[in-house]
Amino acid sequence: MATTIGETMHRSIVPALLTLLLVLLAPLRSQAQQKTPIELFNEGSDLAEQGKLAEAVAIWVLVADDIPDKYKATVQVNLGQAYKQLNQPVEAWYHLNRYLASNDDAEVAKWRKELEEQLVKDHVRVSIRCIPAATTLVLQSAAGGSITYRCPLTWWFEPGSYPVRADAAGHKRKVTMLQVKQGPAHELEIALESEQQYGLLVVEGDGRAVQVFLDGKLEGGVPFERKIRTGTYELMVGAPGKMPWRKTIVVEADKTVTEAPEAARLVVAEPEIDEPTETVVVMAPEKPVKNRKTLAWALLSAGVVGLAGGATLNGIAFSNNEDLRSKYPDGTQEAPQPSTNRTDYDAGFDSDVKPLIIGAGVLYGVGAASAIAGAIMLLDGSPDDSATSLEPLAAPGIMGMTFEWKF
Repeated sequence: MATTIGETMHRSIVPALLTLLLVLLAPLRSQAQQKTPIELFNEGSDLAEQGKLAEAVAIWVLVADDIPDKYKATVQVNLGQAYKQLNQPVEAWYHLNRYLASNDDAEVAKWRKELEEQLVKDHVRVSIRCIPAATTLVLQSAAGGSITYRCPLTWWFEPGSYPVRADAAGHKRKVTMLQVKQGPAHELEIALESEQQYGLLVVEGDGRAVQVFLDGKLEGGVPFERKIRTGTYELMVGAPGKMPWRKTIVVEADKTVTEAPEAARLVVAEPEIDEPTETVVVMAPEKPVKNRKTLAWALLSAGVVGLAGGATLNGIAFSNNEDLRSKYPDGTQEAPQPSTNRTDYDAGFDSDVKPLIIGAGVLYGVGAASAIAGAIMLLDGSPDDSATSLEPLAAPGIMGMTFEWKF
């Protein structure tokens, strides 16, 4: 590697040559993609030995921050001396100052002091701090171009107005007009506004009424797809009445977070069958009665039996009523009876007579209907195999008989 530029450099170069340095930066950046920082540094050193300081400075500026740490001090002191030879005292002071920040070198400190004594006559020192710290600053060069530096930056300005552009990842660019007046050193703080960045959140699902929450706030239902600001969120997915699914997610700029929780899926449940509450016995229907005459005589006989039963109950009721009248007579003026006889008679009638009268009436009605139906069938001249049937009827809470007779 070439050695540091020494006092042997005597050639004087005007500041306008810095324009050449800026023009050469573009092709050198393309070459830097193919050569290592050390190879480029050596190439710049060779150019410096040949007296081509502007070309050397263009290369050294390019590799100053990328070269391995053990060579960075050498690059800074070389740049400081080269700029000094190019009559660029501000740039020379800047690089020598960076060198001395990590090196104790009395000779270089002497050079920096000489430059300060020269600059303080017509320049003002300005210290610039930035928020965030990882901010780059773009300043106008003496040749009219622009040079990029890293914040924090200490720089010498002549009195006047200077636009200072600040850039940082994730923040909005800011241009500050720096007003420099003759006097003591200035301090400037440049704070950049955070730029909102977004990522994409996707929640896959097909369940009905499944909702998506971010930090407890309802954002919508599934399927869910939306751009949201970068950051950390608590994602919650669930349907009303069910335990929700939760997860902490980190949304990064221009990236997609995809989640497919089980809680967001449509689950088709098997139909539930209730346990039986009662047992229903369905009786197999008996063979319809085809013989009309047999059925007719059966109905007529049943009717007669019903009428006879009604007459029997009616007779018993009459006998019981006579007994009650004898036991609890009404009495006359000549032979008065106790006043309680009427009450006792009514009570006995309700319990011993009235039920029999009702039962007799039911038997009279059923017996008469059955007897009339049987008599009509006997008088009808239809053949014995006509459509007449008598079938049992069974249903929950119902027992009985159905009778079908087609004319």
